[in-house]
Amino acid sequence: MTSRFLSACLAFACSASPTLAQLGLPLVSQSIPDVVLTPGGSAQTVDLRNHFTLNGVSGQIVQFTTVSGNFNVEMLATAAPTTVTNFLGYVNRNDYNDTVIHRSSRLTGTGNGIVQGGAYTYALPLGAVATQAAIPLEYNLPNTRGTIAMARTSSPDSATSQWFFNLADNSSILGSANGGGYAVFGRVIGTGMTVLDAIGALPIYNLGSPLTEMPLRNVQQGQTQVQLQNLVAISRVAVVPAFPTAGSTASVASFNSSVNSNPEIVGAQITGSELRLTPVAAGVATITIVATDTDGNTARTSFRVGVAATGQVALPPANQSPELGGTATFSVTVAGPASAYQWSKNGAAIAGATASSHTVANVQSSDAGLYTVTVTTPAGTVTSQAGILAPVTTQKVAGAAYEHTANIRHPNGRFYDQLLLTGPSATFTADADQVTRLSYVDLNDDIVQVEFSGAGAVTLVLDGASGPANPVNYNQSSVTYMKGHASLYVANAGANTYISSFTVGRLTAFDPTGAYDITKPASGANNPANNGNPIFKAGTSYDGIADLGVLAIASPTNRFGGILSANTHYWRDRGSTGIYAPDVILADGRAFFQDLSARDTAKPILILGSASDVRVTGGDLRQDNNQAVEVHGFTQLRFTAGTDSHGNSLPAQTNQGRLVNRAGADVTAQLVTGG
Repeated sequence: MTSRFLSACLAFACSASPTLAQLGLPLVSQSIPDVVLTPGGSAQTVDLRNHFTLNGVSGQIVQFTTVSGNFNVEMLATAAPTTVTNFLGYVNRNDYNDTVIHRSSRLTGTGNGIVQGGAYTYALPLGAVATQAAIPLEYNLPNTRGTIAMARTSSPDSATSQWFFNLADNSSILGSANGGGYAVFGRVIGTGMTVLDAIGALPIYNLGSPLTEMPLRNVQQGQTQVQLQNLVAISRVAVVPAFPTAGSTASVASFNSSVNSNPEIVGAQITGSELRLTPVAAGVATITIVATDTDGNTARTSFRVGVAATGQVALPPANQSPELGGTATFSVTVAGPASAYQWSKNGAAIAGATASSHTVANVQSSDAGLYTVTVTTPAGTVTSQAGILAPVTTQKVAGAAYEHTANIRHPNGRFYDQLLLTGPSATFTADADQVTRLSYVDLNDDIVQVEFSGAGAVTLVLDGASGPANPVNYNQSSVTYMKGHASLYVANAGANTYISSFTVGRLTAFDPTGAYDITKPASGANNPANNGNPIFKAGTSYDGIADLGVLAIASPTNRFGGILSANTHYWRDRGSTGIYAPDVILADGRAFFQDLSARDTAKPILILGSASDVRVTGGDLRQDNNQAVEVHGFTQLRFTAGTDSHGNSLPAQTNQGRLVNRAGADVTAQLVTGG
């Protein structure tokens, strides 16, 4: 076929119309319940088709595979049964395989209205699709954007193989007044209209009747003849299931990925739509299943798998992140019988909490904490891993705190909002692209800054709270601070969420005299000791290290940006102390802290989902109570040098702690480097 398009090319301009409502996107129809397995026991399978669906889709689905991308179409047999049967006949005979889109028409003269196919095969010269007997007109649905209808001649009952997609609302121009209308028999689902819009945006060429409005792609300047690569090819049109079935080679969506937080606990393998769970060792894993459709849209759901022997906790309490004022309910599943339960918050028994579940009503900031349960079984007593209660809020700050100053410009150019406590606990968030800073005084009389950015909310709870009062170690008579030993509980975090904690010192404070520049690295010429900020009292001895009890992080996506607490010492007298972020993957890999020490009955922990750069910056990990540090989620613990908040060097120390994994095995030698 020779071309006449260089001299007869039509000017073309079309802006993409909005896509359909979210019809046909993957959706979780029913959560997958938690699973309990026995070490060395049988595997269990889950049919994922029972837990996912395509939103609003009930008819047969036909998938178009084109050179411009793939898209899916739901058949509307109730409205046009004969038309659907006719179309599926062509589909099942493979008549539409290796064909082309041969028409792209404005219809109204103001932007493309349709793209049309089903007439010609992918060849040069173009071949014809074999047609069957014409069918009667079934006009029952309007030609709205995203629908597919049968093409015909001026005779109402003349449709055979050709069809077209409506790129715009053509319900008027193709309605009943136009020869009885054009029969709509399907609709594009998901975000497939992006593919059709892209086809509709291609230049149109007049190649002579009947190809007067033919879209072509990749036409080169000076080209005089149509080539195969210029055609908008359709390689396959086939009926497909919503999700993979036995024998199917394609589907609208597939379960092509899963995230297993602890593959050493349970194996999780997807074949088609079947998930096979195989117990490996005692413990708990979180499995996240992702369904992805042709257009890249996803739906995901997570559930837990507990592998436990009789008398052990199979499923510990799950994290809870209710809105302030809402309700949180913790529950536990034990393998085998249990005779008694006792719930605790941060290591302290909760009076009357002696059932297999525990509910916290009207959740406030002060309720944030780590909740565990001790269970009595015929084999003895066992205590569960902790569930995090971290409330969320849509407010900047809620609880016993207020915004002292908004939109403060830091010398580094970023903006932050300054909060101050008026009581022992508060929950706060951060504005987009800004930092929220909350300040308090720790038990060593250092002003501590907690900085938070990104998604989610953080709750700060002070143990032994007092105040507010002026800080005794600083010249700041106009500002009052609460004093106490703080712990932090983060909820609804994401990969862009960061938290840091440090004290106000000569290294970290802005110097209005200009003798020290906070935005530049400390050096002999830029010495923090020269900081002339009048907040510092001459002759005062500053500890220079922030004190925290625990940092606990809960994330619905199992992601967190990074933990920047290299100027922070974690310690506590009871409960857990350290960093607790089970199943949470640190996006930038960093988890820095100055030191960690458990006192009295406290349990030291460094539990993460995954982190690539975990450092002790100037500490030695010696435990006052000689307990081993339970660790998870990293392959190396580095002992490096650090500094306090006044710029004083903290040399790298030799490890004085013992590290054990969740099974209690000593992993110190495998993990510790440096120092």
